[in-house]
Amino acid sequence: MIIKTSKDEFSNYVSDAANFRGDCDLLVIPENKSELIDFIKKSNNEKNHVTIRGGGTGLTGAGVPSRGTVVSTEKLIKIIDIDENEKTVTLEPGVVLNDLQDVLKKRGFFYPPDPTETSCFIGGTIVNNSSGAKSFKYGPTRNFVEELEVILPTGEVLNLKRGSVFAENYQVRFFTYNGREIRLDLPKYNMPNTKNAAGYYTKPDMDLIDLFIGSEGTLGIVSQAKLKINR
Repeated sequence: MIIKTSKDEFSNYVSDAANFRGDCDLLVIPENKSELIDFIKKSNNEKNHVTIRGGGTGLTGAGVPSRGTVVSTEKLIKIIDIDENEKTVTLEPGVVLNDLQDVLKKRGFFYPPDPTETSCFIGGTIVNNSSGAKSFKYGPTRNFVEELEVILPTGEVLNLKRGSVFAENYQVRFFTYNGREIRLDLPKYNMPNTKNAAGYYTKPDMDLIDLFIGSEGTLGIVSQAKLKINR
């Protein structure tokens, strides 16, 4: 794990592409998933404020810290599997969109949402439900997320597979990897019919995976994802 304590060393991690600027006391760069989980557990136990950092290409200040620790996913860059028969790719959150498209292109595939900023991290596109010009045809990121592994603020791991866990009206019950039961009351408001990225995605009887897509990292850290790809 890389730890930086000098403000000169992490000045590039406290702003985004719109030049929103913040501040932090510490920069942590986990080099694998285990380090990330251990650090989140430690931060939770010590009640430390944590901001998750992707590629820094956002325009709303969502990834800009106000205090505490910035945790960067820049070292979590494995493309774990490309299943050409299933037409899916499994990867870590720090994979850069442009790098993913280059790898897929060599196999005759592409990732359809294709958000506008090609230097963004895939994890960031998931928690922002990002879209781009091709989304007029294919839809936003949400349409292509099949599975997520999420590290909750407690450091517990949640494995989500589309079609596996549904709410009953606005209530949902699920289990962490270690078997702890969690019950949630989902927000009750009407989602607009137009393209929208404000607030949590919510509707009666929804698939739980959709709550985490577009949640801006406020519910947990995406540590692995399986995404649909096209030829």
